[in-house]
Amino acid sequence: MAKDMWRRTTLSDEYAELQRVAAEEQLPLDFLVLAFNAGTVVQLTEPDWQRLENTESSDPQLTITQALAYARTYGRDLPPLIRALLAQRPVPMPVVADRGGRLFCVGGNTRLMAARVLRLMPEVLWLQL
Repeated sequence: MAKDMWRRTTLSDEYAELQRVAAEEQLPLDFLVLAFNAGTVVQLTEPDWQRLENTESSDPQLTITQALAYARTYGRDLPPLIRALLAQRPVPMPVVADRGGRLFCVGGNTRLMAARVLRLMPEVLWLQL
């Protein structure tokens, strides 16, 4: 699949997720905004993906049935993402943070699940905290 199928996500699209992470990780929101703006686009590797702490997509055996159930639990709609990725339409890239070697999903859990069930290695916005 085309490399340009992932587009860099925007601060406004991910702001609520940054607020959530600020509260959960007890970090200043301004610090996370700076990390977001300085984030780098990288191809997520399988070893790093499996280390992500807060996403079901870290399981390489995740099935479409499981992903659909998880997405419904979170109030998300997985099929449109899957269709977009299959059609190679640009999708906002997930956001991953590295905090002292701890890797976690900041935003884009559903996007990661869609990529996993399609066996795609996504590009992500990598935040170094």
